Amino acid sequence: MATPTISNTAATSLSVDATQSAESNPPIDEASICQDCGSEQSNVKLECSKHVVCASCVGQRAISKPQNLLKCEECVKRKESASEDTPGGIWIFLDNSNIWIEAKKLQSKKRKFKTKEDNRLRIEVGNLADAVAGGRTTRKGMLFGSEPPPLDSVWKKVREIKNFEVHTKQRSQITGKEKQVDTQLAVKITGIAIKTPLCERTTIILITGDADMIPALDEVLHEEKWTVEIYMWNHATSGDLRRFAEHHNKRVKIQKLDNYMDDVTSIKRKLNHIPEDQSLLQKVKESSVVFTMKQEAFPNRIPTDDWCIKLENITHWPFQYYWLEEQTTDNLLIVFQHNEKEKPDITKFIKIIRDAADDSSVNYCLPDILKIETYLTFEGYEVVKRKHAKKKRPSDPCPYKKNCHDGTKCSKVHSDAEKEYFRKRINGQGNTSRKTIMCKSFKDGKCRKAANDCEFAHGDSDAWCTRCHLHGHFKNDCPKENS
Repeated sequence: MATPTISNTAATSLSVDATQSAESNPPIDEASICQDCGSEQSNVKLECSKHVVCASCVGQRAISKPQNLLKCEECVKRKESASEDTPGGIWIFLDNSNIWIEAKKLQSKKRKFKTKEDNRLRIEVGNLADAVAGGRTTRKGMLFGSEPPPLDSVWKKVREIKNFEVHTKQRSQITGKEKQVDTQLAVKITGIAIKTPLCERTTIILITGDADMIPALDEVLHEEKWTVEIYMWNHATSGDLRRFAEHHNKRVKIQKLDNYMDDVTSIKRKLNHIPEDQSLLQKVKESSVVFTMKQEAFPNRIPTDDWCIKLENITHWPFQYYWLEEQTTDNLLIVFQHNEKEKPDITKFIKIIRDAADDSSVNYCLPDILKIETYLTFEGYEVVKRKHAKKKRPSDPCPYKKNCHDGTKCSKVHSDAEKEYFRKRINGQGNTSRKTIMCKSFKDGKCRKAANDCEFAHGDSDAWCTRCHLHGHFKNDCPKENS
């Protein structure tokens, strides 16, 4: 069968049609990169809807492979690779700090912020694992990073992902930087590569752009059957890592994460609380404005993404919001991202926001704002330190003394001697039958223990009455018993 050909006129026509299609087809995101040539000016969506090519490459495809004009070769290769994998499944290794820091930089650049990073960005690890797996079974995923705060909800969710492990190291107390994370990651990769049986070896997916991983990958390639896929943001992939992949192109591939940006990240726009610490609170006040909103502006008390994006486009600065509920539900606090090197110009922000709120003709109009003022001059709200309920100290003495069943857990007052007695006992409880029976050895004059140390009574005066809870007599001799 003859190979189909296409004339230059037809090719030009196809190129023009594809270009027109590109104009009508909105771009995936501002950082879209052509799958064929790497150009960032790309807006022709391929069949997979995840990758794109530029209009120029569409023209070349129209000449070289008209039948597969918009076919995504990258996704086809990944599906073929998935079908070849054994039931053992793939291994995923994620350098959390490396990918997160670079993602924050990419987000800030993409949104044209005047800050170096967008610190609100979070990596959705579950979505990221699904994206790089491409439908393949994951045998084990491992996330490596610095030890998070005790109440970090993001890492808690990561630990709940099936077949995923979290490995953390403490940051240096001197520099604040990570230590031994790369080493730990490299050791795990090489260990698995060597110990996994030959019949279970499939693909190791490494999510990082760090060239420090090259020695570990070298060890992996010394083992038979392993293939390696490296995923990272295009701008942050090390040149040495690219050259390593080119040298071992039959077993190592580098994939760009940029086209998955919206799927594997999220933006935390809501501020959970205002700090009580006075120094931190002062920084918040200096970096914030207060909007008095129309009551019907946000019925669910959640500013819409469209509204937030408008405000971001006006100020070119990331922010978080917080309702000042203690004063009124109409006051919305906007806290702009701030640090020692990057401080927002609040006076300038207020001016441009007012201009946008007053001018309904501009694209970024914010008509729901009734009033704008700085948080420093806003007098309707002050942070009140949370009052923690103090536990009431017990004031009533326990009538059971050393015979108290609750022992160390008793809610009433015990003497120091009684507390010491409870601590010496295995279960921390008192002996409810202590001193209720006469000591036979004492009667025979043979007890070697002092009265205070013996669990049995040394005479009537040492006896304990379980009826009136007093020393001096046994229960049968209790005055209450006989009255």
